[in-house]
Amino acid sequence: MVRTLPKSTYRFLLTSLLVDASSGSPVGYRYFSGNTYDVSTLEDFTNIWNAYSLVDQNPIIVVDRGYYSQESLIKLGNLGYRFLAGAKTGYKLVKSIIEEKNSEFYEASSLLENADFYGVQEDKTLEGKTGKLPVKVSVFRNPIEEIAATRRFFKRLSKFESEWIKGTADKDDELLNFYDEAKAGEPLQRNMVRITEECFFMGYFAFVSNAKAELEESLDIYKLRNEAEVVFKLMLGNLLRTTRVHSSQALEGLLFTTFVALSILTNLRVRMKFDLNGQPISSNFTIAEVFARLKKIQLIELEGKKYLINVSAKDKKLVEALGFAGLYDSPDAVLNALTKFK
Repeated sequence: MVRTLPKSTYRFLLTSLLVDASSGSPVGYRYFSGNTYDVSTLEDFTNIWNAYSLVDQNPIIVVDRGYYSQESLIKLGNLGYRFLAGAKTGYKLVKSIIEEKNSEFYEASSLLENADFYGVQEDKTLEGKTGKLPVKVSVFRNPIEEIAATRRFFKRLSKFESEWIKGTADKDDELLNFYDEAKAGEPLQRNMVRITEECFFMGYFAFVSNAKAELEESLDIYKLRNEAEVVFKLMLGNLLRTTRVHSSQALEGLLFTTFVALSILTNLRVRMKFDLNGQPISSNFTIAEVFARLKKIQLIELEGKKYLINVSAKDKKLVEALGFAGLYDSPDAVLNALTKFK
């Protein structure tokens, strides 16, 4: 997953994280200049994976539509990697399924058992300069999103028509393609044939994969992308507020310490699922609230004797639920933990 970080001295910085979706843990990171395409970062990561023989672990690489490149996916597959990539409905492989099997997306037999989508899957072949690769193309129709997207589109048209009469509309706006001949100051006439064609693909989404995953399984695998989103939010919300630095060495140090801290934070996120009084800890506390509660606890020394202050029975129960039983039972317990950490 690629996200743009806040503006800094490195004004157009992008960072990529490789996340283990099964555990929610960050595996590795890279940073790039802001004009780097997502596909290029995938190729760069592949070189790293090859160096560490990641292919021997038989992973499934899950990427969104921004990474879709037919040539790159063929290369990835021919290197032995399994992948599942989001694909735009305008791509030839996807578009052909929607057009040729359109009636199937409305049949009861295509309704998924555990999701409110219709789905059709076909075996296809990716062909490019680097060779061929057999894949499964899974196409889904979401009727709720189809209606919502169509309504959003018509609202855009209505707003544009109002602005056109007022003379404030952009005369080069692509929305003009959905009208008959436009004349300044005169009401626009919608071309319903073009509008219907535009709405035809709304509500559809698709995956291309060389893994042996059926429709619902591929949907479940793709949902694991959410783990990467959560990790990014943890990082940007709690750790990396700015990348304003004055040297490449400082930037590398900042990103490295952030990555280490993020590893700790994601481990804590997993522990937040543990039981506390019959409920997950996360039902009672956010990560920020856990930090705030435990930050008040201090280890002090008076006249050569050590004391723990501001620690309550609730604090002890919380850390026990997190998997650190006995941590705040005594000053010695805290010191022993710190010694082990070092």
